[in-house]
Amino acid sequence: MANQTQYAKQPIGTIARRHALSNALNVEKNCAPGYNGNGYFSGLVTDDGTAFPATIQVWHQASHRLVKTGSSGLDGQYTIGNLDPTQTYDLIAVDPSGEREKLISSSRIPEVGWLSPVNLFLHNTSSMVAGGSYTGQITAMGGNGSYTYSISSAPGWLSANSSTGAVTGTNDGTRYVDFTITATDSISNTKSIPVSLVFYTDPFWASTLFALKFNGTNGSQVFTDVIDSLNWTVTATAQVSTAQQKYGTGSGTVQSGTSNSKIFRNGTAKTRAIGTGNFTIEFFFRYTSNVTMSILDCRHPINTIPDPTIWYTSNTITYYTNGSPRITGPSLATNTWHHIAVCRADGITRMFVNGTQVGSNYNDTNSYVFDDFNLMNSYNTIYTFPGWIDDFRFTADARYTSSFTPPTSELDYP
Repeated sequence: MANQTQYAKQPIGTIARRHALSNALNVEKNCAPGYNGNGYFSGLVTDDGTAFPATIQVWHQASHRLVKTGSSGLDGQYTIGNLDPTQTYDLIAVDPSGEREKLISSSRIPEVGWLSPVNLFLHNTSSMVAGGSYTGQITAMGGNGSYTYSISSAPGWLSANSSTGAVTGTNDGTRYVDFTITATDSISNTKSIPVSLVFYTDPFWASTLFALKFNGTNGSQVFTDVIDSLNWTVTATAQVSTAQQKYGTGSGTVQSGTSNSKIFRNGTAKTRAIGTGNFTIEFFFRYTSNVTMSILDCRHPINTIPDPTIWYTSNTITYYTNGSPRITGPSLATNTWHHIAVCRADGITRMFVNGTQVGSNYNDTNSYVFDDFNLMNSYNTIYTFPGWIDDFRFTADARYTSSFTPPTSELDYP
């Protein structure tokens, strides 16, 4: 039984090396007598300002016994009742890995009027697109009574509703916005925190799953995805080249004579969920000789079909699925940067070269797995791409359905 657990067998420590937890008690609810005629603790657990789900343990301090357990939800809030308001307790948070941190030490059930520090957050509730509409929500916990909200040092297009805490406005094209949010409770206690927002010029940024800029030191084999900050895997001589780039400071390349070189990563739950949905593959590439080469191969060594590939073969750029050519484009000049985009929109796949549609529409009903992304070589490392690739991007949406102007600057992500 829980109340027979010996406190001494699980000594309280801190887990600051992993978390910086804080706790705000809700003084409107925490009073004696309280829940079901007894005292109870109700509050919010946060880790560096972010709501933190954890198991909450209530230890009776005098007997060193675990008397109650509960949990904070995804919003970090918890309530644990049926406690004796005359006794003293310690509250411990236990994270999913078993690490423990003390939230409250030597505390009785708070009396009405007892005030804990206010916890304050701003939750973004809209797309963060420069020039677009913005909405956010200020949330405060731990004060006394109701709150009034305000913002300061904010641009003129941004405002806050003092009663609801809603923050709204139409971004004026500014990428980086800094300001301060403040909550004041009914007895004039205040809490203020600085807020920094980043807005993107790409209207599809929320559905962009992978993006590589290929910047770095010449010869480096580190390719970090700017969307999820994960490094792509490199084999053999695939590396950064600062000798060529479309934008930025570098591109991806492989050394000549190394057939097993490539840059690749596995798909994610989001790429695998695309199935028959919309997507866009795009990149810049520059090649040196007319040989059969794989620029992008999404096939997996075990399950190689029907996932798409983009090849330069027989002196033409070609889009393949199920091992067959579906869209064939023109021949392209060597030692020149070209922008390639393949986009499926509502079951129709189109290919674009330098912003102009090439070949025919492909009625594409394939359910793609997108389990692997192999750049500059085929999945089996037979068809090495002799050249350079830059600004690769994969989007789970249809960016292009007609001719367009290719990107004129480096990918717009931090």
